Amino acid sequence: DWPRRGLILYSAVLCGLLLRLAIGLFTARRVITAAAPAPDWVRAIARQLAHDAGGSEILVRVTNRFESPMLIGVLRPTTLLPAAMLRSPSAEQDVRGAIAHEAAHAAGNDLLWDRMIAVISAFVWPHPLSWRARAAHRTACERVSDRVAADFLGDFAAYQHLLARIALRVSGATLNTGLAMATDNTDYRLG
Repeated sequence: DWPRRGLILYSAVLCGLLLRLAIGLFTARRVITAAAPAPDWVRAIARQLAHDAGGSEILVRVTNRFESPMLIGVLRPTTLLPAAMLRSPSAEQDVRGAIAHEAAHAAGNDLLWDRMIAVISAFVWPHPLSWRARAAHRTACERVSDRVAADFLGDFAAYQHLLARIALRVSGATLNTGLAMATDNTDYRLG
């Protein structure tokens, strides 16, 4: 009978979506653990930003796994910086912009809201708008974080150049459970 088959299909897709989220959370924990502690000068920038913003310092780690800075960890947000960023000629300004961007995500609890939207979307997956809600939320979060980071740097053009450099480095390897600074909408954010 059709209602039973529909319920089985709904339940199977729901379980698959929730399993995907759980795997993402597990993977995020492993990525954080595998990343190296940030050098002292990077942690000093994170401390300065936290002091200036009146917030708490966010853990910063360095990885070779991704080409874009990202924030992962709902309960204990951690900024992952690509190791290549620390070796660039404009490393200090790039790190300042990236940490400010990711700290804005942390201050807005963007990861928590993203997870909540993902769980709700999993339950209402048959509705066509549920698939756009998470993307719309992420785009809005990126815009706010971009403005905060540009204000922190005090130079919007320098921040645009940082976004462009990161977008050029991105190889497509992203973690679905984090918020990557450079995404497919970076060109839209540069304007």
